[in-house]
Amino acid sequence: MMWKRSSELCNPLTRHDMNDSVSELDTFFADLSPDEREKILAGESIWTKQSFSKGTIIFEEGSATSDLYIILKGSVEIVKRVGDQGDRQKCLAILQKGAIFGEGALLSQQPRYATVRAVKDVEALVLSQAQFQSFLHTHREAAFTLILSILKVVNQRLISTNYELVTLYEISQLVTQSKGDLRTLSGRIAKKLAAVTHATQGVLALKNPLTTREEVFAQWGNLNLTLEQLQRFEQELGTQRFSTQEGRLTIGIRDLSGKFWGTLVMQKEGEWPSESVKLALAIAEQLGMAIAEYRFMEMEAGRSRLEQRNISF
Repeated sequence: MMWKRSSELCNPLTRHDMNDSVSELDTFFADLSPDEREKILAGESIWTKQSFSKGTIIFEEGSATSDLYIILKGSVEIVKRVGDQGDRQKCLAILQKGAIFGEGALLSQQPRYATVRAVKDVEALVLSQAQFQSFLHTHREAAFTLILSILKVVNQRLISTNYELVTLYEISQLVTQSKGDLRTLSGRIAKKLAAVTHATQGVLALKNPLTTREEVFAQWGNLNLTLEQLQRFEQELGTQRFSTQEGRLTIGIRDLSGKFWGTLVMQKEGEWPSESVKLALAIAEQLGMAIAEYRFMEMEAGRSRLEQRNISF
């Protein structure tokens, strides 16, 4: 089955970078013996190996499937229906080698909460509900160890999610306090981004609604970008949400409809951890929504002034 592209595209480069995915796999294997680990990676015992070609839907939101997956090669995107009618799709994550997904349905037997599609050709280890239930009855102690490993991965994700929620609450407070002053808001968000991502340099540029050209609204470190460079970054992003290259993270500032409002460029030493990328994307999206609301209010205010002027004439 092939995928119909969503209105909001995931970036095909990374959600979890390699190091973070391997870290998640290490968490999963922490309480397993070396022999058990090797058997799992070889697709032996209760595990099987499956391949999915690029574009294949591994499972759909709302489906009753309940398999657990560990990615050995390739990457997948996780997309959820959003909106009042469920007519839009939001990209939640890109998972790469070493990432684990599908554990919720395996343990709870609830319908899938999102759709998973292969972004690249995927090879995965698969644990089916039937195999898991059989293993639970015949090897109870080993099955409980497996469940504990899964719960540790889930707990690790919850800690990360809680931190993200706290940060986004703080950003919402900054939006409220700025009272429509985008330059002040940009400066405060830039300071927050530097603190939570540990980026040593950064530039936040927004489009001027009159000239449609980007202007630098906030900056830290020694990162100086020309208008031409910002335009090139925008072109390189295209419909992608972000890109990473040699310690540089470039994010398109968009609202929920996908409209482009500006560019965020941050630089740091080494690879960008997936959690830092995810957090920066969430902050950029929140800024995009705030900008959309501010611009709408400005337009409505301008229309009201024009109406009042016509009435006076």
